[in-house]
Amino acid sequence: QELEKAFKTHYKTEYAISVNSATSALHCAMMSLGLEIGDEVITSPYTMSATSTSILMVGGIPVFADIEEETYCLDPKSVEYNITENTKAICAVNILGHPANLIDLKKIAEKYKLILIEDNSQAPDALHHNSYTGTIGDLGIFSFNRHKVMQSGEGGMLITKNKSFYEKAAL
Repeated sequence: QELEKAFKTHYKTEYAISVNSATSALHCAMMSLGLEIGDEVITSPYTMSATSTSILMVGGIPVFADIEEETYCLDPKSVEYNITENTKAICAVNILGHPANLIDLKKIAEKYKLILIEDNSQAPDALHHNSYTGTIGDLGIFSFNRHKVMQSGEGGMLITKNKSFYEKAAL
């Protein structure tokens, strides 16, 4: 509870849920969206398998968009190109300390009424337009795995400002 409180304070968010791994946090995030079988989530092919398998675990379909050469993060143009009537969310991966182009991804999400999730396991406290990564999307995921920036051997955190996502993820 102290860790959750510290995250809420540091990231200026309403809700935080600590879990045993970032994989579990991703799973909770996907569950909180209420995805149904066949719903699509656009994500990066350049990341750990947990990002896409968390989508599969709830019956969703991961759709891989291209990445940018400079950051290895999602290319917003490719994301928009891959949106279909079945798309429900975008799961950006802030990887290798680089923020994805979150402002453009947020605009795309708003334009198409999609949820933006940030898998922020590899870029905690990176700044994007004066905001911390993990706080720009609707849900932010953090990892405490032994080989990540914030380490405790294992663990994860989900943050959000959305009460409904929080309640569903906590269940």
